Amino acid sequence: MGRTCRFALFLFSGLLSALGEGGPKLSEESLLWDKSINLRGGFGFKDNVLLSPTQNQSSPFSAFGFDAMLIRLPINGPQFYVFLSGDDYRYLEEVGVDKEQTFIATSKLQVPLGQAWETGLELQYIFQNQVFDVSTTESDLTTIRLKGHGIKGTPFLARKFSEAWRLQLDFPVTRQYLLEPLDDYWDIGPKLALERRYGHRSSISMGYAFDWRLYDRRAQLDSFGALQRGTSLDFHMHQFELVDRHYWDEKRRWRSDTKLGFEQNADNGSGFFDYHRYQLTEQLRYTTESWMLRGQVRLNFYDYQVQRVDPASAEKRHLTTLTANVRAERKLLKKLRVFAEYEHERNLSNRESNEYSANMVLGGLDWEL
Repeated sequence: MGRTCRFALFLFSGLLSALGEGGPKLSEESLLWDKSINLRGGFGFKDNVLLSPTQNQSSPFSAFGFDAMLIRLPINGPQFYVFLSGDDYRYLEEVGVDKEQTFIATSKLQVPLGQAWETGLELQYIFQNQVFDVSTTESDLTTIRLKGHGIKGTPFLARKFSEAWRLQLDFPVTRQYLLEPLDDYWDIGPKLALERRYGHRSSISMGYAFDWRLYDRRAQLDSFGALQRGTSLDFHMHQFELVDRHYWDEKRRWRSDTKLGFEQNADNGSGFFDYHRYQLTEQLRYTTESWMLRGQVRLNFYDYQVQRVDPASAEKRHLTTLTANVRAERKLLKKLRVFAEYEHERNLSNRESNEYSANMVLGGLDWEL
């Protein structure tokens, strides 16, 4: 984790310098900072660690994680925050994988430009060491041990038309470094989103994004999946989404999050990787001083336009991914909570090698420092 921590500190120092000379002149009285640090730990069990379609390898595991945030509230000037989060799972049985890890570092600077305009920059670093299903964008791979780093920079410009309406243009650039057999790539492209706020701080937004993915070394495939040597592979993705975050009561105890999405992917060759993806995510959350209850379902359907179930068949490939998660937290002391979580993950497809199911249970304690 040494390099990830140093990278997070680099993001932090770089954005702080943006608030120094040459930035807005802020008096010491106007600076309002807040921070939070949470540690969590527990034990769990997973019945299909490798996400295998044929042989389930199960194991108990120990879990450790943390969240840390430093934020400057926008009092007469810019808003700035740094958020760090990490999770480490250690499997206690021999299942072919000894651990899974994730680490995320995010920094964001928002600077007002008068009453209506706002600009800023968001930087993000992600480290992944996980068993992951890569079959949606890979031809001969299903679930593998994915290990890599991702760096993302997103400058943005926003225009507020009223207290209710806001339009924002992002231009994210992502560089992904992955260990073999996966290939490194760039993601480049703009995103435009229109948001309307209503009710008890609820919001609904519509967005469109274009993503151009450029692989470093991957070659195109013909319509039967055969390698086309001497070519380079690019993806062009058009993404549309509708997101509604709704608070159902004045105290904002009940909240629902609904996301509807559509993605069209087209490669620059035969169309072997072309697909239409339809997405639905629904989350319901209940929060009080002592309790937090949450349930979420995420559903994706991939409809491939050219790719077949196998070269000898005329049947086009399709894939459905389902993830369902429930979590409960209960406050024991002022800064100590107990939590329990269950997650079910399932793939359904007309290609048998893409099908699997996995269940995970986890329980433990969360301590706010």
